[in-house]
Amino acid sequence: MTGLILKSRINFLCIRLPLLVCALLLSLMLRAVYAEDKAPQHVVRDLPYGEVLFDFYKQDYFAAITRLIAEKQQQRLLNHVDDSEILLGGMDLSYGMHEEARRIFLQVLDNSVKEATRNRAWYYLGKISYQRGYMQEALDSLNRISGDLPLQVQGDQQLLLGNVFMSAGRYQEAAAVLQDWRGPRPWSPYARYNHGVALIRSGRLEAGLDLLDDVGKLKAKDEGGLALKDKANMASGFTLLQNDQPGRARFFLERVRLSGPYSSNALLGTGWADVANEDYQNALIPWTELGKHAPEEVAVQESLLALPYAYGKLGAYAKAATLYEQAVGAYGAEAVRLQVSTQAISEGKLLKALLEEQTGHPELGWLWHLERIPDLPETRYLRVLMAGHEFQEAFKNFRDLVYLRRNLEFWANNMVAFDDMVATRERRYQQNLPLAEHGLQQINVSTQQERYSRLLARLDAIESSDDILALANTEESRMWAKLQSIEQRLEAMPVNEQAAELRDKHRLLKGYLLWQMNEEFVPRLWVQRKTLKQSAEGLAETQKRRAGLERAIEAAPAGFEGFHARIVALRERLRVLQPQLERAQQRQARYLEAIAIAELQRREHLLAAYVDQARVAMAGAYDKAAGAGLEGSTK
Repeated sequence: MTGLILKSRINFLCIRLPLLVCALLLSLMLRAVYAEDKAPQHVVRDLPYGEVLFDFYKQDYFAAITRLIAEKQQQRLLNHVDDSEILLGGMDLSYGMHEEARRIFLQVLDNSVKEATRNRAWYYLGKISYQRGYMQEALDSLNRISGDLPLQVQGDQQLLLGNVFMSAGRYQEAAAVLQDWRGPRPWSPYARYNHGVALIRSGRLEAGLDLLDDVGKLKAKDEGGLALKDKANMASGFTLLQNDQPGRARFFLERVRLSGPYSSNALLGTGWADVANEDYQNALIPWTELGKHAPEEVAVQESLLALPYAYGKLGAYAKAATLYEQAVGAYGAEAVRLQVSTQAISEGKLLKALLEEQTGHPELGWLWHLERIPDLPETRYLRVLMAGHEFQEAFKNFRDLVYLRRNLEFWANNMVAFDDMVATRERRYQQNLPLAEHGLQQINVSTQQERYSRLLARLDAIESSDDILALANTEESRMWAKLQSIEQRLEAMPVNEQAAELRDKHRLLKGYLLWQMNEEFVPRLWVQRKTLKQSAEGLAETQKRRAGLERAIEAAPAGFEGFHARIVALRERLRVLQPQLERAQQRQARYLEAIAIAELQRREHLLAAYVDQARVAMAGAYDKAAGAGLEGSTK
């Protein structure tokens, strides 16, 4: 009987080992991998594509998808056709649209695409397919990667392939993939852990234990490394328990930190290792310590049966009977708490709390995980469930639906504002149109152009004929006219000495004035040409503005014509989509709640089984205590 109970307890713990490997460790490993994953560098040749990337790297994926589709429709991504398609496919994947993403990839990834581009696409498709739980799709995509790969991509591809094989129970293939692992040094412990587990599950016990032993002795300082050490040691301990090597198992289990998240299972396993060695007194130490841990932990509930079992083996039947009775009471109280939690989940409190806990950006990340969990009674029972693919992806879809519903509500509330905006623009156009048309009438560019042409021809004639008088200033023109008048009067005077003297003075003044105008001719000619050039530029600018005003008058109606009909159509589309989205969100919420409630019900069934075992064992302990007359022998 003792051997049967011991074996059943060890098997119960060891059956959960694949879950620890495939759910907890692998999710931690992937988070570490994704945290190190650098997005590929892009040389942006189209400004709109740069704006898309800006939204993408901010993790505004919904905005990035919207902008990308709009820019594609307007054919503004001519230099990034393939990159934009792959980016769109990747963002579709982040929203769970696997078929659409695969269609895009298959359409784009032909022989004309660069090998690095193809590999990047299949790499991300495989990564997200794995995260979403589509193992065959992940395997197909990862196997399409070929040629020389960057160290980082190659290491991640091997890890993902190994994880896919282990999820399918193909441990020999997983071990083969991880045998020659190549990747960045910080990922090496995760690869060795997975390799060790794959070897153990494929039957190569000692080889796998050697690798896990190396991981369990890492000199880690960060929480991720310490958690990995604990997992490696716990996996080694449970594996050895399952293979009837309790002495070696205890060695590994004692390495697990008492302050870590896996201490409860390690303490429980340590006690069972002592029981396997028939050291019942020593088994009391870890199991008594385990009783101080959170009562909702399965390991703690298991210890409520294990502790009196050890006392019974030591002959303290009354003590054992009392502890069995206390266990029945504890299980009953825990069952009540489970029922309360089930009720809270069915009322939607769990999902509401989970949404409120996810602070920050309202959209989902590229490889987002549910990590922040509110401290509620019901979440304490669901941590392992919440770490698994099924709940993670279901909640991710639920959060997508919540975001999209809020997005539709936002646009629905703004439809009235769009109506007002269009009406305002139309009204302003009607008000400004007469003023603009009047301005066009006042701008007679052709007349000014003719005048400019005449002035230019006149200036050319002046330059070709050296007509210095044509460029004389006002004072010079006045003086020249006066000298011309004097010359006429001098010609009418008789020839005598006085007239001759006046004629000499006149010639002197006329010569000086001609010399002065001749000296200023070239500078004045340059100034006139500069002024005409500025006039030509002014005419060109006026013509440009007139054309712009004409285009604006012609194009302005496009800012409001037809928009009323589009707004009406969009409002109708929103009216249809909103209830559909609401129903989809409700269905997803019910699905999530059903998963959580099923887990709590499984825990209730487990508690009921514990109660049955405790009652049977309690009756046996009382019988033995009464028969041996050892009521006073409790210690």
